[in-house]
Amino acid sequence: MDRRRIGVTVVALVLLAALVVPGVLGRRVQGTATLAPPAPRPAAGQCLLDLSPSGRQPYPSARVGPCDGGQIGEIVGVHDISVDPLPCWADLTGYLGLPASVYRVDGWVVRLAAGTVVFGPDPGQRAAGQRWVGCAVRPPASTSQTLRYSGSVRNAFAGGRPPSPFALCAASAEDLLESGTISCAVPHGLETLGNRSTADEAVTQAVLDADCLALARILTVADDPTRGGQLEIRALAYGFGGADRPEQGLTHSRNSLATCVVTPADPGRRLGGTVLGLGGSAVPWVE
Repeated sequence: MDRRRIGVTVVALVLLAALVVPGVLGRRVQGTATLAPPAPRPAAGQCLLDLSPSGRQPYPSARVGPCDGGQIGEIVGVHDISVDPLPCWADLTGYLGLPASVYRVDGWVVRLAAGTVVFGPDPGQRAAGQRWVGCAVRPPASTSQTLRYSGSVRNAFAGGRPPSPFALCAASAEDLLESGTISCAVPHGLETLGNRSTADEAVTQAVLDADCLALARILTVADDPTRGGQLEIRALAYGFGGADRPEQGLTHSRNSLATCVVTPADPGRRLGGTVLGLGGSAVPWVE
């Protein structure tokens, strides 16, 4: 991973100016300018509140705080600067609660809109001798450049419920193939759960649909991810075959794929959030 690609900044220097109380009190109170102590080394589970350019420093820095709303990302790991390569991927999968057995289910590769951010100490922390590099997760820039969200993506695949901006959705199957995905934080008619190849001749639509339903049970944390028939769970198969855009239909070419999707059973309804980790909660309909 290129550690210089992306990051964030925190301004932690505070100047306490001398206070001058004019003649109302008849005296002048003098003070001495002091620097606030540097922020401590951050830890996994804290949130990124702002991003800034790195300037001349090797890594951008970050303003870090509690995850109580309005954050742009979450710290998944912090390492000494000597660690190379950075284990950001291992940090990320552990933070998401995503063991290999769930990351791949019967050939499905789980989909989540999770980008990584690498950041370092701010000027005050560097002056105090802090030398570390942090790894964070955030909704990718392709979803939103300046997105702030509430909630946490921590343990999203271990019984948690990720914020909707981390999920991948589309207005419809046609829009998915034509334009790609959008954030699940906006009204949509389809959510994607995973992708898999259909190149194997033994793969049938029935097999794909059954395996897609099994994947949905895991990712929604629900025995009945259809919620009594309110939602449809199916595999959307398509191939490229030299066309400018994917064409729907099950094929077994090298470039053929299937996406496990969730859609409203009533085509007139729209979802306003993700079904990941839904459990027994109400379906997030747009009313």
